[in-house]
Amino acid sequence: EGSPPEGMREGDEVDVVGFIGLDQGLQLEDAEARVIGHRPLPTPKSVTAAEVMRGGTTDERMVVEGTLKNVARFESSHEYTLEDQGVVFEAFPEQLEPTVDLEVGSRLRLTGVGIVTLDDDGKPDGFRVRLRSPADLVVLRRPSWWTLRRALWAVGGVGGLVLLCLAWVVVLGRRVRTQTRHLE
Repeated sequence: EGSPPEGMREGDEVDVVGFIGLDQGLQLEDAEARVIGHRPLPTPKSVTAAEVMRGGTTDERMVVEGTLKNVARFESSHEYTLEDQGVVFEAFPEQLEPTVDLEVGSRLRLTGVGIVTLDDDGKPDGFRVRLRSPADLVVLRRPSWWTLRRALWAVGGVGGLVLLCLAWVVVLGRRVRTQTRHLE
């Protein structure tokens, strides 16, 4: 976990020696790595969140879609909470730049490495997607412009306009009656 050794780049085949970390998957502590070759990145496997939870796709490049539920931006990390068909999962980029303008409720496609987390009994209880950068997030669909807040503002605005019109009608009616009395 952390920065790759100097001179290592995407697609390098490496020989790594270290101790398995406390994080469940993809983490070695006190690790040493050396480049032994270079290959193109494997094609990511397209999966659903439910398929990831059933197993067989952990620690692999994957493409998964989800609806953005929350964005947490910290000084040194960003975390995205997503949901797909009742399965909640998280995504986090290794690099914070370039930033992506995301709105809660957006439908996203993520390309990254899936890391299944296990409960105390060793059963899957969730998963995370490790992204290379925010560029691995693709916005498929923005949320509807008509949020509850905007709808309430619109209803309030129309209601206020109706009240103004009614007040105007009442004032004009009084003026007409007053003018009619003066003419008689």
